Amino acid sequence: MKKLLSILVVSLLVLMSILSATFVVAPQTLTGSCFKLTTEDGCHLMLASDSNYVYYTEYFAGPLSTPNYHPGSVRKVRWNLSPEHYPIDSEPLARGEDPVGVAVDADYVYYTIHGDWGAGKVMRVLKNGGTPELLANVGDIRGCTHAWGIAVDPEGADPYVYFAVRDGPGWWTDPNGYVGKVLKTGGPITALTAAGQVHYPTGVAVDSEYVYYSEREPGKICKVPKNGGDPILLTDQLQPITGGHCMLAIDADWVYFAETMVGGRVGKVAKNGNGTVVFLATNLIEPMNVAIDGGYVYFPDYGVQPAADHGTVKRVPKNGGNVETLVTGIYGAYGIAATGEGHVFFTDHTGYGSTNPGGVYELSVAQISATVDITPDTLNLGSKGMWITAYIELPEGYNVADINVSSVLLNETVPAELHPTEVGDYDGDGIPDLMVKFDRAEIISYILANVNMTKLIEEKFMTITLTITGELTDGTPFQGSDTIKIMLPTHGKGGIFPV
Repeated sequence: MKKLLSILVVSLLVLMSILSATFVVAPQTLTGSCFKLTTEDGCHLMLASDSNYVYYTEYFAGPLSTPNYHPGSVRKVRWNLSPEHYPIDSEPLARGEDPVGVAVDADYVYYTIHGDWGAGKVMRVLKNGGTPELLANVGDIRGCTHAWGIAVDPEGADPYVYFAVRDGPGWWTDPNGYVGKVLKTGGPITALTAAGQVHYPTGVAVDSEYVYYSEREPGKICKVPKNGGDPILLTDQLQPITGGHCMLAIDADWVYFAETMVGGRVGKVAKNGNGTVVFLATNLIEPMNVAIDGGYVYFPDYGVQPAADHGTVKRVPKNGGNVETLVTGIYGAYGIAATGEGHVFFTDHTGYGSTNPGGVYELSVAQISATVDITPDTLNLGSKGMWITAYIELPEGYNVADINVSSVLLNETVPAELHPTEVGDYDGDGIPDLMVKFDRAEIISYILANVNMTKLIEEKFMTITLTITGELTDGTPFQGSDTIKIMLPTHGKGGIFPV
């Protein structure tokens, strides 16, 4: 009897300890497959990726106010192994302080030091490891103290790093923040915005002409020329974000954003400054970040602390539609990146006393690789024809008749015409294809707005890549590309009309 009583007491104590503990729940995948890449836990924030690795910032490691706590690091983990190899140990590239924003080009990882334990900085370290290099102290301009978002040209053509900086005391409304740039090799900072123009900038993105940035309070998105000048307001329709950060992603025509606050929204605003704002997802728990591919906007919806396991990863079509939950059961979904080939990476941000493990995860979502043939093979930019034609083939197991023609876009911009379309076998390879047509004038206008005209005039011909994206009727995305030559219209023998 005493032995039985002892067993019952021990069992009861074990049960009580389980009930009183913070449960560690693995993320539950609703669409695609999801697995943890990293073995270590910590307060993981932003991330970026290339074809082999995910690079990410660890704000700190170990719960605050515990012996296991230590400052953060910049790390990388290989992502393109088969799932059975994971989780694996990540590789530290830089240790110490409190890194937040991260961006990569072909050779380097660039990151910001927030400055909670010192001064805000812009840093870089070789992707293959080495000694971290200080590029700039952000306090060199107006004594500002804290850095956040960072962006570079991933192709490496632009020699600058762009970043957002806010001031210290009174930083919610202090107008001393700025958007700046510094050479990738380091040097003096160039402030792109003047004193009093910016209140707490956070998210940053760049294209060939502009730096796009968000302001946390008041909630707005602006752009400024890369060589400096007066900011151009894109929208002031965002909610004042007093508890988080508004992060950005861009494509050819839109700036995508996430209002990081309880009840926040995910949306897009036109890059051309016409004021068009589209809210794609509303009344969210707390969207932390955005990433895009050819057809979707992906975002982590954080989950309000201290309630565990409420975080999710979601996506919504870039042109609007149903918001789809991809993963549930995440303690604190935070950073996100997408490859454009069906791979999405996200961080589980933990810490602040939590016993839940953080980590970096890979989510593979359905993305069909299509074969695309675009005609004509050579496009005269002065031609007056009506159509550009594309023939789309899908891999075995998919039916081109299931393509939702209304979802088909060329370079994420020009929509396919709903009529005429036809299923046939244009190239005679025995695989059915779907013929769709695009307005030739719209495509020529798009090319002229985005091509390097100086190079085109010098060379007379250029090869460009055109990408077709779309969805099947069940929402599965597909993408395929083809190259064509473009030429300027000629006049007589060898003369070229100015465009």
